[in-house]
Amino acid sequence: MRWFLISLGFLIISWIFFVASFGFASQAQAETWACSYKFESMENAKTQIFIREGETFRSIVPAGDTYTYKIVGERDFSIHLYKPTDDGGMVVAALYKKSKKWDHRLLSPLAPGGLEAASGNYIIY
Repeated sequence: MRWFLISLGFLIISWIFFVASFGFASQAQAETWACSYKFESMENAKTQIFIREGETFRSIVPAGDTYTYKIVGERDFSIHLYKPTDDGGMVVAALYKKSKKWDHRLLSPLAPGGLEAASGNYIIY
């Protein structure tokens, strides 16, 4: 009888730890942003998708290419992203959470005037 009570006690304690471990599990914070934009040189607006993957965002552009942006700053009202380009320039983007707007800047030695900019609205999924 004594071994039965000891075994039952271990079973109950194990069950309590098992149930309590679910309370400490972190929730996945998946974010997908669908951003519309239009550069001055474009006729029609395009959509760029940003998918959060930990400390980065994977971006999918209309041509189907994917890029990885590093999160360089995040606050309650904005997320700032950065991606270097092959020509020595950089792409910076800011997603403004409360106003549902975003800005995108291409700083490149090959862009006219060294800068190409776009801004627009977004939807978060």
